[in-house]
Amino acid sequence: MKRTPIVGGNWKMHNGPTKTQEYFDLFEGPSGDTEVFIAPAAIAHASAAVHKQEHVMLAGQDYNLPSEQGDTTAGISLEMFQDEALQTQYMILGHSECRRDGDSDETINVKMKKLVQDSSIHPVLCIGENEQQRESNLFESTIRNQIEKNLEGIESDKLNSLVIAYEPVWAIGTGKTATPELAQEACKIVRNIISEVFGGEFAAMLRIQYGGSVKPANAEALIIQEDIDGFLIGGASLDPKSFSQIIEIVEQNS
Repeated sequence: MKRTPIVGGNWKMHNGPTKTQEYFDLFEGPSGDTEVFIAPAAIAHASAAVHKQEHVMLAGQDYNLPSEQGDTTAGISLEMFQDEALQTQYMILGHSECRRDGDSDETINVKMKKLVQDSSIHPVLCIGENEQQRESNLFESTIRNQIEKNLEGIESDKLNSLVIAYEPVWAIGTGKTATPELAQEACKIVRNIISEVFGGEFAAMLRIQYGGSVKPANAEALIIQEDIDGFLIGGASLDPKSFSQIIEIVEQNS
């Protein structure tokens, strides 16, 4: 089954409004069917909505609970992200840095439920193991636990637009990259777990991104793998030329 490739750039805590405008002056968006989204810092989201290319979508990096606007200093609600001026089409949930900073599986589950029930924003669920879990042969049990707990109580028809980003924590921002074979094996296991939970047809349609020090130099070897449908990219997405090159590589090999 052919799945539409999807490439995301997670800017994390980089690029304010002015640098966001400068970025899009240099960035070349997709020319084919590949879906591309960028998750800017919240303070630059409105600037990105104004200056981005037509075929580039925007994502939130996460949102706060409670999901409605209210008295939470420095919080960003799901309701805010739904403002039409922001053009938010995707939302990253469960990123390893958010898990590290206190998001439990139960919290992510609540956020996921509210996202799919109360908005039209598509979820990008990040999962992955750390180095200790990998070395202790706990990889599969770790990601199974994340998938089952983060999606617990959600019917598959609410998850038709779900994207899963498999990101081995030991390869995020470290310069280490899973070999193409290891990345493929991991993404295949993710698809098998999804098949067990939601059925084979759902799993066959699910798009799985790989994230972890993806660069133009290794993008082709990764994207040709059967169960890798795109990338969620941190550092390389901050360089508009590198990010454009990766998108082009994906388009040439899909």
